[in-house]
Amino acid sequence: MGYVEMSYGVGLMIGPLIGSIFMQLFNSILIVFFAFGGLLSIGLILVISNFPESLNKTGANSENVGDNIADGKEVTFMLFLRHRKSLMCLMAVVMVMITLSIFDPTLSIWLKRTYDITEKDNGIFFILVPLFFAINSS
Repeated sequence: MGYVEMSYGVGLMIGPLIGSIFMQLFNSILIVFFAFGGLLSIGLILVISNFPESLNKTGANSENVGDNIADGKEVTFMLFLRHRKSLMCLMAVVMVMITLSIFDPTLSIWLKRTYDITEKDNGIFFILVPLFFAINSS
């Protein structure tokens, strides 16, 4: 769960920075929308292609290679996702991500109007909260 939270924190940290740089370079929401749609598609393809079959599969350098059974039961990803506590932890991570990112658009407009901050500097400003989130969750 720490890896999941850390990846959300890193994504929240890098996303606004890359978005502000793309917006400053292309100055078109449509181009940025399709560019990030392509990035999400590439990420989804990489996740699906590198998805292991089970969670308790041992590594190649382990002493008991091929031992896929923990307490007599193989732990698959679907079993993990059907487990109530793990699903609640994943939902909590998603809710934290939404809570952290809900104020970004509003605060971004306010910073631009009040202090005349560029989009690039605005993206750098929004790195701070996810940076602390990623550090604390690892």
